[in-house]
Formats: sequence, C-alpha cells, structure tokens
Amino acid sequence: MIKVSIALATYNGAKYLPELLDSLSHQTLMPDEIIISDDCSNDNTVQILEQYSKKLPIRIIRNKSNLGVNKNFEKTIKNCTGDYILICDQDDVWFSNNIEEKIRVLEKMPTNQPALVTTQSVVTDKKLRILQKGYASKDIDDWRFLFTKHYQGTTMAFNRKLLDVLPGHWPETFGEFPYDYCIYLTALLTGNVYASKKALMCYRTHDNNVSIKVSKIKNFIKRIFPTHKLYQDRICIRMMNNMEWLLRAIDESVIIEERKSCFLSICNCVKKLRIDWLCFLRINSLPLSIRLRSIFGSVVFFFKEL
Repeated sequence: MIKVSIALATYNGAKYLPELLDSLSHQTLMPDEIIISDDCSNDNTVQILEQYSKKLPIRIIRNKSNLGVNKNFEKTIKNCTGDYILICDQDDVWFSNNIEEKIRVLEKMPTNQPALVTTQSVVTDKKLRILQKGYASKDIDDWRFLFTKHYQGTTMAFNRKLLDVLPGHWPETFGEFPYDYCIYLTALLTGNVYASKKALMCYRTHDNNVSIKVSKIKNFIKRIFPTHKLYQDRICIRMMNNMEWLLRAIDESVIIEERKSCFLSICNCVKKLRIDWLCFLRINSLPLSIRLRSIFGSVVFFFKEL
C-alpha cells in the first residue's frame, strides 16, 4: 500500500482554513498524514487545526520563531513520510478528486526516478467566485516545453525520489527564489514532470496572497514602463542566476546531463547583468517556438507572472 502525505504551511490562516480542511476531509482518496508547520500564528489557526485533528490525520509542528514562506514549506515537506507528497496552501479549496487524480498520474510514471505532477486551478476571489478557469488546452510531459511554464506549489504532487534529491537547504526568502521553483526546477533537472490540463482546486486570491502582492508591484512598474522590458530582464537575470545556484546545490550524480547542458546554456545568456537574447536564440535544445516567444515578449522564458 502506498502512503500519501499532504504538506501544509500555515500562518494566521484562521479565516479560510476551515474551508480547506473541509475539502481535504471529502477526498475520494484520503491522505495518510497531513503534516502542518505553523509559523507562529497569533490568531486561532492552531486551535482550528487541533479541532480538525479529531477527524483528519493531522500532525502539527509549531515553530519557535518565524521562518517565512520558503523555510516553513521546507520544514513541512521534509517532515513528510509518505511515498507521495502533495503541497497545500491554507486558503485554497481542493476538488474531491484532487489527491486521487494526482496519485493516478504519479503511479504511471517510473517509480525509480524523481517524478512530479502539476495541474491547473480555478482562480477565484476571496468568496470563491470564479475569476478565471484553468487555461491549459492539453497535457504536457516534454521537459523542453515545461521550461516555459510556472506552476504554483499548491498544484504539485511528487514522489519520495524527488524529495530525496532536493537541495539540503532552500533559499531563505520567497522573493529571492520561491520554494515551488526550487522543487519544480529540481524535477526538471533530475526526472519526469507531467503537467495536467485538469483543474483540481480553487486558488483563492485576496490581499494576503504572497504572489498577489508581487503582482501588484509588477503592475505598478508596468504602468510606469509600459514595455516593462527592464523589469523583465531583471527577473530573468535573477532566475538564471538561481539556476546556477540550483545546479551547485543538487547532487551532480542525479542530474540528467542533457538538461544540465541546457540549463548552463541558458545561464550563459547573462552577460554583465544583461541578457544576450541572440545567445538564447542559439540554444538548440529548446524548441524554436519557445526561443522566439521569449524574445518577442509574450512569454519571457518561464518567468511569466512571478
């Protein structure tokens, strides 16, 4: 029998947490454990978790000091003991088949290699009114095309093989290098990634979302610089530099050489804090459509909508 873990990081989540936990209690495939690291909440988040632990397999870890988003998720995920781990945010709502569908895909992937599956989500407002439905038209399992995508951590599920090859220490801050990029790029470097077109959860947007705060800053910059090319370049440079960090942080023996070569080619496109797009255009391991789309701005590499 397989063991399924859910990794949930909480911080002052009392307002929306009950709806999430209710959705977890109605899964068609129930988790064996829900590991929750609480980051010094000062509302009644912990009391809610203790109440729901009577009907869900919840284990609460209470931090003695505030770790922040990245390190709190790192602690939560690394305390999971399951064969498969699903990431969960405190303010979302899962469809009843979320766990079952992700495990079904993971079970079809090679068990002796790192594997990650990610899905779509339905974007809602804080009252769960639909703002945007999942936008993917097809499933993707070609790593080259997955370079153009960014998926939220809360849509991810992965096997223990991937957990075992993740860096020993993750970047300190979400703004420096989001924890979900760390997991996603590690999967691209070392194993198999499958992006499903199915939407399996509601992603609730509100003023306290970390990604929403980042988007507000970006939208402000767009209003000042309509083309926002300088801002795009800065984001690209930062992420390319982080790829170099990731290559050093992962055990070299588990990295697939073809993908390492591609990563290094991308990193080499940064010249004196500028991006050499002609250099990027020459990376033959990436499809031409991706290279052209990156240069002409509708999608800049895989850094769309940080």
